[in-house]
This record gives sequence, C-alpha cells and structure tokens, in this order.
Amino acid sequence: MSKDNFAQFLTEVSQQEQLREKLQTIKSEEELVKFGKEQGYDFSEDHIDELLDYLKQQPGFFGKLAEAVITVFSPNPEDV
Repeated sequence: MSKDNFAQFLTEVSQQEQLREKLQTIKSEEELVKFGKEQGYDFSEDHIDELLDYLKQQPGFFGKLAEAVITVFSPNPEDV
C-alpha cells in the first residue's frame, strides 16, 4: 500500500536469515513485489522506487544502500 510497507518488509528481511537468502535469488522488482506479498506486505514497484529515491538522497549508509539495491535490480546492459 505504501513505501512504508516496503520499508517494514526490508526491516523484517534484515532480521531473518531465511528471508535474506530468498531475497538474494530475486532478479526483478516484480519478483520482489510478489515475495513481499507472500510475506504479508502490500507494496508496488512504484513504492520501491519511491523509497529508493528517498534513501538515495540520504547521506552515508542509506544512500549507499539505495545505490546498491538499484544496481542489483537494474537490467544488465548486455541483456537490453
């Protein structure tokens, strides 16, 4: 429903090794949304983008985290 749900989802994932392992296998925002719903979190690809845009603007760790997530979910230029 909101970027807050996505933030809560990321918090839960960070606290549970099994969820972190599953997250590492996800290859697209669409898969991430589906995984979130399976865990009881309702958010969209737009909410992911909103939160990442917000985090990118933050200094230090959160900015770097957002950049890393964006890199992971960006299409490989060789695949385009």
